[in-house]
Amino acid sequence: IEKMVAFYRQNQVELLKNVQEMPLFPEAIQTLDTLQKEGWLLGVVTSKARKPLLEVLDRHQIDKYFVTLQTPDDGPGKPGPEPVLAAMAEVAGNPEQTYMIGDTEFDILAGARANVKTIGVTWGYHPKPRLEEAGADFIVDTFGEMQNIILSPDLKSNSMSPNKS
Repeated sequence: IEKMVAFYRQNQVELLKNVQEMPLFPEAIQTLDTLQKEGWLLGVVTSKARKPLLEVLDRHQIDKYFVTLQTPDDGPGKPGPEPVLAAMAEVAGNPEQTYMIGDTEFDILAGARANVKTIGVTWGYHPKPRLEEAGADFIVDTFGEMQNIILSPDLKSNSMSPNKS
């Protein structure tokens, strides 16, 4: 298993070196800017190893937005709750004010197991039905929709019911 993990990590680094351009999704920077200005502490919980993650964040100059980075290098990964709980602990966060946002069922399961709200995004690996089956609290098609959910005062006070459409 250790040899397989080392092989995967090495190839992941090599693949990233060969990628000429990995564009960010539309509205990504604007959403990061807005959430940061609104006082949200942002973090990354990923299945990528730390080194390739840092390369991607640096390549797009978005590392400044994230106050915590949780990777498999740090301990157990998704779909367990450990990386989400570690991210919250690092920023003294709490489940009531935390969202796990992801494009796979593993992201949704990790968030649910950490007792945080989950937002499935449809522009990634797993299709909407799979995110729904995993139990996403919300499913969005754009960064703007995601931002509206996070910044909604009704959701912060828990007086609004999640809408899965």
